[in-house]
Amino acid sequence: LKFSNTIKYLSILSIILLTGMNCSSVRDNRVHRQFPKQLFSVQDGRIISPGGNVTALKGCNLGNWLVLEMWMLDQVTDKHHDQYTFESVLEERFGND
Repeated sequence: LKFSNTIKYLSILSIILLTGMNCSSVRDNRVHRQFPKQLFSVQDGRIISPGGNVTALKGCNLGNWLVLEMWMLDQVTDKHHDQYTFESVLEERFGND
């Protein structure tokens, strides 16, 4: 019984200490955040970095929120070319619900 109480005490103490250490390491980074003095700009249709270099931005269009884009699903066909026609086919097959 004494050993069990000692284990419980040490467990609780270690949790308290670890929580305290974690809380003390959190800082408000908003104060220390430094923004660049200059932002990206556009000149003659090209994107220019704050350092003056031409920059190419690369990315992927993830579409609108909850809107199917058939090219992303690799489903571009004569029958399914947009979300409306895709949903129409589903409605024909399975009903309105």
